[in-house]
Amino acid sequence: MSLRLRLVVLVGTLVLLLLGGLGFYLMSSLEPWAREALDHELDLQAEAIEDHLEVKRSGQLEQEDDDHFDHVGFVILDARGEVAMGRGLDRVWPLFTEWGRPQTLEGTDGRSWRVYGRLIHPEHEERLDPSRRPLRLIVGTPARPFDQVSSRFQLGLAVSLMLGLFLGGAGAAVIAQVSSAPIRRLSVEVGGIEVTSIERRIHTSGLDPELAQLAGSVNGLLERLDGAFQQQRALISHASHALRTPVASLLTISEVNLRRERSTDEYRRALVEIGQVAKDANQMVEQILALGRIDRLQAGLQKSAVPLAELGEEMGRLFGPRALEAGLELQVDLPRTLALAADPTRLRELLEVLLDNALRYTPRGGQLGLDASSEGRQVVLRVWDTGPGIAAEERERVFERFYRGAVGKESGQPGSGLGLSIARAIALAHGAELLIQDRPGGGTQVILKFPPPSL
Repeated sequence: MSLRLRLVVLVGTLVLLLLGGLGFYLMSSLEPWAREALDHELDLQAEAIEDHLEVKRSGQLEQEDDDHFDHVGFVILDARGEVAMGRGLDRVWPLFTEWGRPQTLEGTDGRSWRVYGRLIHPEHEERLDPSRRPLRLIVGTPARPFDQVSSRFQLGLAVSLMLGLFLGGAGAAVIAQVSSAPIRRLSVEVGGIEVTSIERRIHTSGLDPELAQLAGSVNGLLERLDGAFQQQRALISHASHALRTPVASLLTISEVNLRRERSTDEYRRALVEIGQVAKDANQMVEQILALGRIDRLQAGLQKSAVPLAELGEEMGRLFGPRALEAGLELQVDLPRTLALAADPTRLRELLEVLLDNALRYTPRGGQLGLDASSEGRQVVLRVWDTGPGIAAEERERVFERFYRGAVGKESGQPGSGLGLSIARAIALAHGAELLIQDRPGGGTQVILKFPPPSL
């Protein structure tokens, strides 16, 4: 069901409930109101008849200004209960029983009457005669006019209800059409944004505050998407540029060695060189693929309790032989009493990036290491080396994708400039803080401060 149709149904229902409730109230109140007004009129007529009635010496009743009461039926009964005077109530008054209060009666002719009776004391010519008893007066009027008013009111209420429902629905349709115009405009603008025009933004001028807020949220989403697309374009551009060098090296080495016959040792050296270039290219591809997983790291973490001592032993087995081959001393000191709530795979990947950088850029004869300590409820990991260090002005830029600092370029070491970007993303996904500092005594230390464990 569309928004406009729902609005029409809602307004129509509200109009129906409102008019129906009002009609029910009026219908339930109309009869008491009409009876009250009718009873009041009968009471006034009874008083008027009493005021214009006089008893002669002979006991005969006489009414002054008789024409004044032509529209009212009445009966006057004497002390013996016989009719002394009256007109118009012959078919009704014998049924009357409730003296002093009005009642509705149906006459022998089938007509409905409203009847009221009470005792009266008309004027007597013999004013001092104490033997005179009060007379009984019954006045009445047909209830048919009231019934007609009630019927007409019911008909008018039904017509008003249908008309109100129709007008309410039509009004709701118009309101829905007018109110949904900004939404349709917003929909058209959003629908017109393509991948090639992601930089476009929705105009918020002239929109209601709620729609302006929605448009602002959509614009924020477009900003993030635009940033992601720009990042992807930059990644593809940098990756293409970075991979061009190893691919060109592979082609050059193979072409040079195939130009003429060579010895077995020369072919072996060429294959070793090709293997090293392919290894570096493979590492670069792995890092590029890892970048694609960065935005999903938070949702994809599989945390568990990671004993740091076991992790240290694993890092020692992995980097010990490489350090020995590079003429470096590797020191690993992770206490058995410490553990982290982390994703084991991602934590290993993070430490591999940091230790690989430390091993690459530390000159022969130097040292590198991994240790840990506790600060309050926090666990602090530290990867350090005795290499040339990182300039203070480059310590933030080294986390940018594909950025390589001066030391990296001067060392001649192969690299893509992606490692520290991946390391920071993994740290942030774990809620950890990653800092690069100068190491006392020379070199660099990378500090990782993990929050209190929460599995």
